[in-house]
Amino acid sequence: PEQQKIAQILSTWDKAITTTEQLLANSQQQKKALMQQLLTGKKRLLDEDGVRFSEEWNHSTIGKIGLVKSAGVDKNVVEGEVPVRLLNCTDVLNNSFIYSLDLNHWVTAPPSKIKDCDVRKGDVFFTPSSETREEAGIPAVAAEDISECCYSYHVVRYRINEPWDLNFKAYAFTTPQFRKQVNRLADGSGQRYVVSQDSFRSILINYPNSAEQKKIGGVLKLAENEVDLLQTKLEALKQEKKALMQQLLTGKRRVKISGEA
Repeated sequence: PEQQKIAQILSTWDKAITTTEQLLANSQQQKKALMQQLLTGKKRLLDEDGVRFSEEWNHSTIGKIGLVKSAGVDKNVVEGEVPVRLLNCTDVLNNSFIYSLDLNHWVTAPPSKIKDCDVRKGDVFFTPSSETREEAGIPAVAAEDISECCYSYHVVRYRINEPWDLNFKAYAFTTPQFRKQVNRLADGSGQRYVVSQDSFRSILINYPNSAEQKKIGGVLKLAENEVDLLQTKLEALKQEKKALMQQLLTGKRRVKISGEA
């Protein structure tokens, strides 16, 4: 009877995990569909007056509307230089938005380098190289001005000259159209793929005016928040089930059987 009770308890957790996994998969699919529709102009949203946006989108290479720059800071600590936090390649790969609290790797740099390689709110960072084409040209956006911080020499900074919406920036460079261009431009022999600065500058991008950007960015940020919440919930359920199994299946925690006093 105790075996059956334990099995019932763990089965309940399994059902909760499976349900959350299904919800997560649905949310991820919905976010992907929204991105494909909204970031290509196939689906247009309503403006503040309830009128559908109809203005034609802009077409440009990213080099014409912003500054692409690499030559970041080395991962060294040199006596006499100024301590700074380093925004590294993994920070870009693992986040859509980069916050000051996420950066804990300290190095040093000369004052001239700190000035040239600073991190400001709205800066877009790309991974210029990777062992696979899929991880080259991955973007992340600085969500705030980050003091005492420089980007790594393994990262490319893109500073747009136009007033783009912050949330829109986080998703505009993830479309299939953008990814196809990156994959085509990534030079490599099978062990390492690199996208040069000139190649980045040549990539074509389509984008709406700032008002429509704000609407699109807000919708996609809400969709991403839902995905993040479900991912956090799923991980918590798995950890809780693991802890419960360690207690129930070793006898450290006993369950009450029906009929017991």
